[in-house]
Amino acid sequence: MDLVIVESGAKGKTIQKYLGSEFYVDACEGHVQNLPSNPSPHKDTSKAKWNSKEGELPTPDWDWVYKGSGNRVRSSETKVKEIIKKAKSEGVTKVYVATDPDREGEFIAWRLFEIFSDAGFKEIYRITFREITKTAVSSALEKPGSVDMNLVEGAIVRMLLDRLVGYRASKFCNSWGLASMGRVQTPTCGFLVERELEREKFEPVAYYSAKVNCQGVTFSVIFHDKNDSDVWKDGDGKINLERTFNADLAKNVVSALKTHGELNIIDVKEGRYSRNPKPAFETQTLIKTAGVTLGWSSGKVMATASELYNAGHTTYMRTDSTRTSPSARDAVRSYISQEWGDEYLGKGVVGKAGQNVQDAHEAIRPTSPEVRAPSGLSKDQSRLYQLIWARFAASQMTKSDYERRTLNCKVESVPQQLKGTLSWCVHLGWEVAFADVSGLPRTTEPDFDYSPGSKLVVDEEEENPKLIDDATKPPARYKEHSLIEEMKSHGIGRPSTWVNTINTLKRERTHRKKKIEPYCIVDDNGSLAPTDNGKLVWQTVVPFFESPE
Repeated sequence: MDLVIVESGAKGKTIQKYLGSEFYVDACEGHVQNLPSNPSPHKDTSKAKWNSKEGELPTPDWDWVYKGSGNRVRSSETKVKEIIKKAKSEGVTKVYVATDPDREGEFIAWRLFEIFSDAGFKEIYRITFREITKTAVSSALEKPGSVDMNLVEGAIVRMLLDRLVGYRASKFCNSWGLASMGRVQTPTCGFLVERELEREKFEPVAYYSAKVNCQGVTFSVIFHDKNDSDVWKDGDGKINLERTFNADLAKNVVSALKTHGELNIIDVKEGRYSRNPKPAFETQTLIKTAGVTLGWSSGKVMATASELYNAGHTTYMRTDSTRTSPSARDAVRSYISQEWGDEYLGKGVVGKAGQNVQDAHEAIRPTSPEVRAPSGLSKDQSRLYQLIWARFAASQMTKSDYERRTLNCKVESVPQQLKGTLSWCVHLGWEVAFADVSGLPRTTEPDFDYSPGSKLVVDEEEENPKLIDDATKPPARYKEHSLIEEMKSHGIGRPSTWVNTINTLKRERTHRKKKIEPYCIVDDNGSLAPTDNGKLVWQTVVPFFESPE
C-alpha cells in the first residue's frame, strides 16, 4: 500500500474515492513546520533574523507549527506522528506528497520530505495537480517528481522577510499600544487610511438635476452647453451637463414637465455596440465578481471556492493566471455548440499566465465543463459554481450585440433638451451563459413610436418627473473586493494571502493581556473603515520607517 499526503481532509476524501484500496490518503492539515513562534517552547520564538553566509539563505531550526488557541493549542507534530505510525503499520513503501501546487505547498512538501526521510522512508515523491479529478491524480502518480527548491527558497525568503519586518516593526509599534505591523498588512491598512483622509477633506459641490420616465425610459435634462459660463463643474473642474447650480432653472423644467405631461422627440441617433466576453476567473476577479453579484465577503468566496476545489468540481482557487487548458476549452465549446448552436461559438479567450514566476495554475474553471449543475452541492456552492461555469463558458463564446437609439427631446415652454437611451440585444452571445446567474437583457425592440416628431407621455408614477437636490459624494470606502484589487495593482500580497491580510486588519488584537481594537471595521454599508488604531499605525508609526530624502 502507498501513502498520499494532502493538506486538506476534504480533498483527501475526494482523492481516496479515485484511488481505491491500493492507496490510503491522509491530510497534514496545512503547514507542519515553520519558523519558531509562540506558543512553541523553542528558544528562538522571539528571534527576528538568522545569520547566514554571503550568497546563501539562513538555515533556521524549523519548529513544529502550533494550531488553535487557548486550551486547544495542538502541535502539528502530533498529527504527523499519527500519519507516520499508520504508514508503518500499513507497510507503506512509497510516500507521495501532494500538497498544493504553489510556493507554500512546495515548502510544506519539503518539510514532509525531510521528516519522512528521518523516519526511515526511502521512496518519497512529489506529485502535483491543478484539479482534483481521477485523470489528473492518476496522471500525477504516473509521473512523480521531486521538490522544486526554487519555490521552496522563495517561500523561505518570504517567511524571513515577514519575520524580520513583522517582529522588528511590531516591537516598535507596541510603544503606542498597538499589536502588530507587517510587510503586507501595514501598507494595506495604509490604503484604507489614505482613502479615509480623502473623504475627510472632501468638499461637496451642490447640484440640481431633473429626470423623467416616459415609456419606461429615463430621460435626463441637459441644462447647459459645455461652453456656458455657468456650466456645472465638480471640485476637480469636471463638467456634467446634466447638473446645474441654478435651482430656479431646474424647478422650471420640472414644472413644465408636470404641466405638459409629454415630450416631443426632435432627433433620434442610431447606434450599435457590442460587449466582449472576459477570460476565466483568477482569484481577484472571482472575489470581485462574487462580491458584487452575490454580495459575499472575500472570506466566504474563497471558503466556498475551496469547497468546490476539494470536492473536485473546480480547479485550484488561488491563482493569478487566466490561461486554460485546450482540453477544457474543447469540452465547453462542444457543450456550447450542442446547447445554443455554432453561431454562439467565438474565437475564444485563451487567457494568459500570471505575472509572477510562481504561475503554477490555470484559471479557476470547472473540471468538467460539460457539467453545468453538479449534483450534491449546497445552495452557496451551487451559486458560486454557476458563476464560475458561466464565466468560463462565456470566454469561448461570441460577443453580444446591441442596437441603441439616443433620443433627444424637448418639452414646451423651456429651451433645455432631454436625453434618453433605448437599447436591446440582437445577439445574446456570451450573455446567454449567465441566464441562471443574472438573467438576460432585453431582446425586443420597444413597441412604441420613437421616430422624430412623435410624442412620449410621462409615465404615471410617484415622483415623476423628479427634481434632485443633492451634492457630490466623497470617494467611497473600500469594499473587501476593491481593496484586494488595489493590493494586486500595487503588487502587495498574493492570491493565497489577500483574504488573511484583510481578516488580520479586522481582527481584535491582544497586547500584554489587553484587548486592542482592530485596524479597521466593517461599516453599515459593508465597507472597510479604518479605526483610530489603523490611523495611528499608518500616520504616526510608519513614518519612523521611511528612508530620509
